[in-house]
Amino acid sequence: MGDAELISGQTVSTIMNAPVNRNTVEKQLLLAAIEELESDYILKNEACIALMISRNYHLLTQQSGEAELKLTWMQSAKYWCNNI
Repeated sequence: MGDAELISGQTVSTIMNAPVNRNTVEKQLLLAAIEELESDYILKNEACIALMISRNYHLLTQQSGEAELKLTWMQSAKYWCNNI
């Protein structure tokens, strides 16, 4: 696994459900999770993966103060929700 650090499921859950502040590690983790989920969706084409992607975009939308970025994330959330 190289330099990757293993973290517990509880830690991931805490991070993923914590409020996301602008330019934080949590925001970057959500974006990385979305990227991984999108890759999984391409391979598996499962509705539950699209739902998780949409949820993560909604989490980012709720925390964003930048109107243009918020609109982009809202559109992405809607796109993935429509794939369900």
